[in-house]
Amino acid sequence: MSDTLLTVRDLHTHFRTDAGTVRAVDGISFEVQRGEVLGIVGESGAGKSVAARSIMRLIDSPGVIVNGEVRFEDDLLVGVERGDDPDGEPRQDPEMLSSREIRERVRGREIAMIFQDPTESLNPVFTVGEQLSEIIGLNRDVSAAEAEAIAVERLREVGIPEAERRMDDYPHEFSGGMRQRVLIAMAFACEPSLVIADEPTTALDVTVEAQILDLVKDLAARYDTSFVWVTHDMGVVAEICDRVAVMYLGEIVEQATVDDLFHDTKHPYTEALLGSIPRPDRDVDGLSPIEGIMPEAINPPQGCRFHTRCPHAREACLHAHPDARVVDGGSEQARDVETADGTALTEVAAAPHRAACLRNDAFAEAGYWESVPLDDAESVSASTAAESASDSAGDAATDATGPTDAPDATAAASNGSTVDPDADPLLSVRDLRKYFDASDGFLDRLRFDRDAGLLPFSADREHVRAVDGVSFDILPGETLGLVGESGCGKSTLARTLLRLVDPTSGDIVFDGENLAELSKEELRKRRKRMQFVFQDPQASLDPRMTVGETVEEPMRAHGLYEGDREGRARELLETVGLDADHYNRYPHQFSGGQRQRVNLARALSVDPDFIVCDEPTSALDASVQAQVLNTMKELQDEFGLTYLFISHDLSVIRHVCDRVAVMYLGELVELADKDDLFESPKHPYTRALLSSIPVPDPRVSRETVPLSGDVPSPIHPPTGCRFHTRCPSLVAPAELGLGDDEWDRVRRFVRAVQRESPDVVADDARATYFPDGLPAGDAGATVEHALSLAADGAWRDAASLLTETFVEPSVCTSEVPTLDSPGGLDRIVSCHHYS
Repeated sequence: MSDTLLTVRDLHTHFRTDAGTVRAVDGISFEVQRGEVLGIVGESGAGKSVAARSIMRLIDSPGVIVNGEVRFEDDLLVGVERGDDPDGEPRQDPEMLSSREIRERVRGREIAMIFQDPTESLNPVFTVGEQLSEIIGLNRDVSAAEAEAIAVERLREVGIPEAERRMDDYPHEFSGGMRQRVLIAMAFACEPSLVIADEPTTALDVTVEAQILDLVKDLAARYDTSFVWVTHDMGVVAEICDRVAVMYLGEIVEQATVDDLFHDTKHPYTEALLGSIPRPDRDVDGLSPIEGIMPEAINPPQGCRFHTRCPHAREACLHAHPDARVVDGGSEQARDVETADGTALTEVAAAPHRAACLRNDAFAEAGYWESVPLDDAESVSASTAAESASDSAGDAATDATGPTDAPDATAAASNGSTVDPDADPLLSVRDLRKYFDASDGFLDRLRFDRDAGLLPFSADREHVRAVDGVSFDILPGETLGLVGESGCGKSTLARTLLRLVDPTSGDIVFDGENLAELSKEELRKRRKRMQFVFQDPQASLDPRMTVGETVEEPMRAHGLYEGDREGRARELLETVGLDADHYNRYPHQFSGGQRQRVNLARALSVDPDFIVCDEPTSALDASVQAQVLNTMKELQDEFGLTYLFISHDLSVIRHVCDRVAVMYLGELVELADKDDLFESPKHPYTRALLSSIPVPDPRVSRETVPLSGDVPSPIHPPTGCRFHTRCPSLVAPAELGLGDDEWDRVRRFVRAVQRESPDVVADDARATYFPDGLPAGDAGATVEHALSLAADGAWRDAASLLTETFVEPSVCTSEVPTLDSPGGLDRIVSCHHYS
């Protein structure tokens, strides 16, 4: 049997629209071997998701697969060929499976798919158990009871605690990470040979992403499953993939093993992608963004499609359209395989390094090195011509891509800080709190007490403690990073600082004046010195206003630059790397990165001193993100701006910030200089966050600090240290007398029981968790009892017993740690290990 599981040859998927034919996938070829993880990467619009869906024939109208072959083992999933009329229906191979055959024999049973958004993939009106059991019942010859039992086991395998009980829960009762685990359980429900994962970790926090990646690697090894992993995150690619296909404008421009792709790159687009990514493991002096934006797929550029943005483009690139060929450093690798009758034969492996670039020796006949380099004027001309073709086809979204589109990366200043540590703070926050009423009206607040006598009813309020006693300073010209998982209070804190929502209590002193005490009129006068850049560049711009009107609006509101607002707006557009002629364009005519630059220009229009940036690059591709980050740094150097930069991407935080504050469940748990924090984190939560970041280098390994469970509810936060319910470094109860090694093994065992790990009920469980024997005394007796309960299926009782013995007596559970700077530490940290 061949090792090749999936073969894709010359696949073309087009979308026929009134504006023209969008060539979303335009002639891609690749193979997936058994047990292999193939990554497909590229910017938004490259065709990654369309390619993944085409494999399973999940293309909706007006999309149509017009040519190509997709073969899964011996089954022809796609076999179509263009007819003489390019707009006519393609001819189908009679061997191709029908829609019914694919539905009944392939989808779910042999090939499964994990989609990006679990909320949209799960039906909200059915329980998780019903949906999972249905998939198993449809694709496996089992009874309803057997399907339910398999479903429970799959939920347990993907790490959902109390799996049997949670079968009756609805999707909205699960966190985002748990919903993604449910989708993975569904994908593996029928033990498929191939799983197609379309950006499955994009919307997840870095800690949850790390858990999902570890889970997928474990399941893939257990079931010998192959993956097609679609992503834009090169860190994820480096961690999970064996080979990588890089897509640009519907084509695969490079394909190689993951190590070759990162360390022996052959295509300029791949080089540019890797050069635009900040690294979590070291400082990068300046990111190298890809100039311009990807052209439209309606009328792609002639010749090499990347030549309009390529720094190495020459005259030959305008005319020759390179295919993906074996290039230097790659070779056709042969291997011996065995056929069904036992005969040995030699088969060409899918491992050669291929690239579609004329610079490589495989394209000597194209005359690349003999042709003339394209100078800046020619590059701009070619780029403008390509965009004009797209505009004539009815798409106004593509902008001119010239030198003004992105600041020169070489001009970007290094990230060395010039902040004066002895200066007075520009912003000083003390004991800031913001609570939200969690009650739904008066009746929801009523409480009944049968022992209360004549007045058994009372009204009680519950509050979401979004921000709960936060204190910090920001110095002039500094960038303070604020990080933490979703729901920790970052965005609420940002809005409270600018009084977009009023604080419950606390002080917000800006340049010596307490904003918390100002009236609305007084606050409006001060607000021009403080501006906000929101996360979604599209949602934060009025689609009915031109960008010129958008930039002028704050000036008009504060009575600034009367008589010269248009000139000021045009000047600001150029300052942020756009063209002054874009003044009369509307937001939909810009890319995501360009829209975020408009937001920056708007924020700068009133000459602010302080800008709050709430996830300003999270919705952007890595290449566009690099442009925006470089622009922000240049603006800070030019205007002396002070930033509060909020992000869940710690690689970005390391690149742009001077100091970093870590937030958990409404509180700050650590605040330190950026380099000190990344090189030597002290709080267990900070260590977990940093260890979860995938590094964009397959030669760099990381050891993830495990976190159990989800962030608790801010309505009823845990007693003591709020992180203790998930902490891997819980302080041992003194009365148990456990040594450090014994306590480490006990903690590991407790986490395994809480996750209902199958290892706990295996025959060698004692040797797995306690190789040197059970602890002495009461601790050992408790462990023995917990093992017995787990073996009987009483997981909840086992977890409760362990919690009562090992967790509740800990100082972390009973006492609140102070946020202080202990002797000898270069930071402030809130942890009992340093109290």
